[in-house]
Amino acid sequence: MEDQIFNPEEPKYKCCCGCCHVTTGTKIISIISLIGVLLAIVPFVGLHPTPQLIGLRIALFFIAIFTFITPFVAIKHNNPNWLIPFLLLTVSIFF
Repeated sequence: MEDQIFNPEEPKYKCCCGCCHVTTGTKIISIISLIGVLLAIVPFVGLHPTPQLIGLRIALFFIAIFTFITPFVAIKHNNPNWLIPFLLLTVSIFF
């Protein structure tokens, strides 16, 4: 079996829009998702925060940061298994 050389310029590695590489598309989606989740967490506490809500907000913040950094780790290490936390959180948000 011959060794295949990875060619990032091959058309099968383009995003669905066809304008950029899949790694660039993954970075864009991750950043937009992170901003959206953080904007959803901020007003969660309300005007009168209690210690329990502040603790919950901090926990949600760290979970969101970890989850939305994993696609960047997947791109850096070329390991798609790091995308699993991001995909699980994204799917759980919709259900």
